Amino acid sequence: MEDGRTLGACLAAVAVEREVECRTLKRYWQKVSGRPADEWLAALLPAYKGREPDEVDPRVLNRFFADYGRVEQPQAQACYERVRKAAAAGGWGPVPSLKTLQRRFNDLPAAQKVYLREGNEALDALYPHQERDRSGMRALDGLNMDSRIWDLRVQLPDARILRPVVTVVQDEASNAILAWEVTETESGQSYRRVMCRAFEHYGLPDQVRFDNTRAAANKATTGGTTGRFRFTLRPDELPGLLPCLGVNVSFTRPRNGRAKLIERAFAELKERSEKDPACAGAYTGRSPTEKPANYSEKAVPLATFVEVLTKAVEHYNTRADRRSTVAYQTSHLAVFEKSLKTRAVRKLTAEQRRLFFYSAKRVTPKADGTVFLGTMPRPHRYFHAALQDYAYRHPGEPIVVRYDENDFSAAIVAETVEGRRITGDVERIEAGAFNSVEAAKHHARARREANRATKHAARQYARMDEIEAGIIAAAVEASPVPASPPEASVIQITPNRRARSADAPAFPKRDPAKLAAARAALGQQDPEPLNTDGPDYRRLALGREKLGLSKAG
Repeated sequence: MEDGRTLGACLAAVAVEREVECRTLKRYWQKVSGRPADEWLAALLPAYKGREPDEVDPRVLNRFFADYGRVEQPQAQACYERVRKAAAAGGWGPVPSLKTLQRRFNDLPAAQKVYLREGNEALDALYPHQERDRSGMRALDGLNMDSRIWDLRVQLPDARILRPVVTVVQDEASNAILAWEVTETESGQSYRRVMCRAFEHYGLPDQVRFDNTRAAANKATTGGTTGRFRFTLRPDELPGLLPCLGVNVSFTRPRNGRAKLIERAFAELKERSEKDPACAGAYTGRSPTEKPANYSEKAVPLATFVEVLTKAVEHYNTRADRRSTVAYQTSHLAVFEKSLKTRAVRKLTAEQRRLFFYSAKRVTPKADGTVFLGTMPRPHRYFHAALQDYAYRHPGEPIVVRYDENDFSAAIVAETVEGRRITGDVERIEAGAFNSVEAAKHHARARREANRATKHAARQYARMDEIEAGIIAAAVEASPVPASPPEASVIQITPNRRARSADAPAFPKRDPAKLAAARAALGQQDPEPLNTDGPDYRRLALGREKLGLSKAG
């Protein structure tokens, strides 16, 4: 411009030289025109301001958030159309565009958007999980167990096809699987059987952790414990199997799979057993929407499934390339065996083992020593003389009987409510035919024999006092009296320390003059004075000193 050219010519020349749009140069010139040269750089800096947010009626936003922020996850366009209709009917004013409302919703914190659109479980999953340190735990400090349905079609020996249930016991300190069992359904009996195998082989744990399913948290196993999230704890509730064994019971929070370590083990076992080549064609998928293309092609025999599952459990326990915090570059089983050697283990006794297979019931024995089990119209009746004695001593007090639900003909065990054993062989009384003469004779004969034995024992007890008295009297009369008692080699002198009574007369003092006159009348001489320097006096003084007597006495 200094050479007289116009602004447009100068801008065109610079645009060609710098390969820049002429309009861009003109916009830059407008920013610096009229400013000193030292301010041009600051004037050319961008001063972009975003679009100011539109003012939106709060009722519009609330209606859109309430409709769009639902766990059904409705489409934004459908919610927008409903908001426009509501605004028109209510006279709320103009409604901004759908993009504006979506931006306002997206401006909410991520946790709030997840809760509104996905629910409470998604919000829980968004929070960082708790990390629990198990470095201070030892083997059998705690066990956790659970059951899971396998997504596999298995054929039973009776030709029935079903999806089996696998119950597993796992050590919490090492993640090792200690026992497992395959059953048709989840039940309390399956839990007790698999616990019995684990306890019998390895020992009693300090604690067992369950969830709140009816099979696991049943009263026969966990009776008397708190925090079950199921059933009502009654004051007269019988103690369950685990409390009787001195094992603490803990329950996980319902619908919280991350609280149980065994869920991770289930994932690995299912992957290595359900999709094993030996089970090809029998996999059902995790849900009806995930069925494989060869669904229901075949069913694997039960024996084959047990063999495959056995290998999967063995691989899980012995895999040596683990990278977990409890087993790093070693196997779960090696960690368990090493830790087991460092603690004292409580072994399961034969009497305690019976508790796993017996059910418990509170009954009141009758005066004749009988108790009833089972349901009407044909209950089972049991008798034992010990129950008769208990009913006589504690009339009306209930007892606890333990019995086998699958075999009522077997003997039952009777205990007090506090757990003290009364007897362990209460036999069942078999009912005889109504018109059977032989049954009546047998019952009468048994009653006569029992009465005869009772009477005989009672007579023996009645004569026991006389017999014992006669034996003691004969022993006293026959006691020999020695002709001459043996002489003692050392005799201890016992001084007379009895205090003189205040009323007792005092001994008269000796009068030397009267004593000399009496001796003269009797023609006796006065005794010679005692030689205190002689040996006799010294021996007498030494003896009196040993006896604690003063010289003046």
